[in-house]
Amino acid sequence: MSNKRRSASENQDMVLFEEVDGICPLCSASLIYDKNGRKYRQFENAHIYPLNPTAEEKELLKDERRLSSDINSLDNLIALCKDCHGQFDKPRTVEEYRKVYAIKEKLIKSGKSKSVWNTFNLEEDINKIIEELAFEENFDAYEEIEYDPKTIDSKVDNTLTVLTKRKIKGHVSEYYNVVKSKLIAVDAIKQSSSELISSQIKSYYLKMSQIYDDQQSIYEEMVTWLNKKTNSISYDASSIIISFFIQNCEVFK
Repeated sequence: MSNKRRSASENQDMVLFEEVDGICPLCSASLIYDKNGRKYRQFENAHIYPLNPTAEEKELLKDERRLSSDINSLDNLIALCKDCHGQFDKPRTVEEYRKVYAIKEKLIKSGKSKSVWNTFNLEEDINKIIEELAFEENFDAYEEIEYDPKTIDSKVDNTLTVLTKRKIKGHVSEYYNVVKSKLIAVDAIKQSSSELISSQIKSYYLKMSQIYDDQQSIYEEMVTWLNKKTNSISYDASSIIISFFIQNCEVFK
């Protein structure tokens, strides 16, 4: 007995469209087009595991993981441009299935992380530190503070890319003393503020470690969260802060 295709609601279409940021995740084509000042969709909701697999497809995918037992679940659907949808479906290959599966799995996890943003608050003092990092020019005046630069190597694993590891180590080398000094200054004005900030960063890290099993995704999500929660114009400054807390053991402990 064949599965019936459910027509996606307008809200479900919007969820799938926004999930991929309006860009086909396979070819980067825009999923909307303008005509006479109006926007029109040019995407289709593709089933990752096929709606009604042929005997050949069942055999091909028999050992592959699924994102949902419900074929029509949003977890088994992804917005693709029409060309990529057609190429993905025919002929279906294990390689393409795994590729799209991995993309969707990451999108689902990213959605889960964003859904908890509002439940994790941050002290306003961190906003000032990030703003100062973004615009301050003279960092040479900050007092040297002792720390073990080898900490990063002992805490990261091979799920973190080499480039990201280098970036984190560079941030720590150049800005650890700066961030530490600024946290000390915050404490001088409002007692225990730095401790509260540290605990908030650690709490969010622990939540991300429940969603993701790789350090690269955790790092990226934490930097994005900090950047969005503080309305910062500087993604780099947020990256510096998270790198500081990696060195300081709140992240990747």
